[in-house]
Parts: sequence; structure tokens; C-alpha cells
Amino acid sequence: MAFKKLRNGLIALAVAGAVSGSVDAQTQERGTGAELEQLLLMPIQTQFQTDKEMKLKRILINPVEKPLEEEKTDWVYHGLEVSYIALNAADLALTYGALNSGAKEGNPIMKNVMHNKALTALIKTGATGFVLYAGRKIKEENSTAAYAFLTAINLIYVGVVYNNYQVNLKLDLE
Repeated sequence: MAFKKLRNGLIALAVAGAVSGSVDAQTQERGTGAELEQLLLMPIQTQFQTDKEMKLKRILINPVEKPLEEEKTDWVYHGLEVSYIALNAADLALTYGALNSGAKEGNPIMKNVMHNKALTALIKTGATGFVLYAGRKIKEENSTAAYAFLTAINLIYVGVVYNNYQVNLKLDLE
């Protein structure tokens, strides 16, 4: 089975190489070069899973084509995600620090599970992951809304962490 796929791919590459010099002449008779290239690549395309691999094969067949451009990373958005994770970790650490010093949990949702650290960490991690996932989904549709969403959540958590810090500071002074 693998041998047949390899053989078909090599035959298609050989045919593509032989035909590539006459593509310009055939373009006027049969259609555009892109249509001919697509016909030549059909047997190969079934063997490769991703579009990125397929583009790479097109470059190998037609080296004049521009190489693949690297996807640019959105470092600002990633920075917002990392700061959100860090703020959640700080919230959890400062909350347990305050609870160990005698404070009471102010969050009514988490009040009943704070006695179990593993469950609390699991809930916190799940909620953080869900928010990051939701942000990514929003970003696919509207990047401005995703930036606003994650910035607003980060600002809320800055307030939460600042409050927890102040509570810890008061408890340490007592």
C-alpha cells in the first residue's frame, strides 16, 4: 500500500517535471496554469494531509513559486494570555495565604470548595482555560473584541489580586 502511494507520487512528480516546461504553451489551449497544476497534483494531494505540506510539494514542483511565509505570532495577544494566567496564579496563592492567616473567602462561588486545594486548583485551571479558549474563538471572528475581552478580564484580575494583596498585608500587620 505504501509502495503504491510512493510510486504514484513519483510518477506524478515525473509527469509534472516533464510537463512544467510546456505549461505555458498548453495554457492557451486547455486553461490556466493553475488548473493544469491542480490536475497534476491530484494524485499527490491524496497522500499528504495538510495544506502546508501540499504547498511545499507545489514549491518542489515549481521552484519559481515564492516559498511559504511563516505565520506571524501575535505577541501582544499572547502577552495578555500569559498575564491572565499569572494573575490567576497570584490570585490563588494570595487567597490561600490570606485564608491561612485567618481571612474568609469572599467569593461566594468558591467559598464551599476552598477547603480542598486540589479541587480549587482544578476549578481555577478549568475556568482559566475556558476563558482563554473563548478568547481564541472570539479572536477568530473579531480580533478587536478579543483584545477588549482579555484586557477587561486582566484588569478585573488586577483588582482582585490587589485586593488579595491588601488583605494579606493587613493580616500580616495584625
